[in-house]
Amino acid sequence: MAGIRSKQKAERPEQILDAAFDEFVATGYGAARLEDIGKRIGVTKGTIYFYYGSKENLFKTLITSLSAPLATEFHEKEWEWSDDIAKDIDYIISRLYKFIFENPKFRELLRLLVSEADRFPEFVDDNFAEFADPIMTSLSKRFDLAVAAGEIEPANTYELARFVVAPAVFLNITSLLFGNRRAIDCDAFISTHRKVMLRGLLKPRAGGRGA
Repeated sequence: MAGIRSKQKAERPEQILDAAFDEFVATGYGAARLEDIGKRIGVTKGTIYFYYGSKENLFKTLITSLSAPLATEFHEKEWEWSDDIAKDIDYIISRLYKFIFENPKFRELLRLLVSEADRFPEFVDDNFAEFADPIMTSLSKRFDLAVAAGEIEPANTYELARFVVAPAVFLNITSLLFGNRRAIDCDAFISTHRKVMLRGLLKPRAGGRGA
């Protein structure tokens, strides 16, 4: 019995985060109550206070937890660059969408960040700096190499990195806004994203443009 209680106690923080995710997504931060979060898993408000101290800290811990897969996928795993920027653009785009489709909670992370950005501006800025900015920096460095090699035109490569990522974010936002009411052909969307990037970035080659 003691072992069961110990296991339940160890699992409690994650259970609270899961319940908080459901409640914040359903009602928003402002309307969410710790009592209602607790009811979802059969614990009291006091239990939530014990682990997280306040609703604000619970929310921030949740956002950090939801952001963690970004670090796992794009910070801890090496980017496997080739010596061909066309191949690497395709690789970047494939990896971005693979992450999105394998992490459905990422869409709700965007919802929560956008909806509460005015309430917690410094926290949102810090979250971007910790999780998103390193991705842009890694892509920017690859584009710097492509510029130096004459594969693409000179550009602000950090902004170029944002531009490459932006359509994937747009796809998530569209899904948030319309759900299943306006279905998107994801395969066609990704294919178009890839073609636009390649045709827009690659320098013309003899006999026509690369892509």
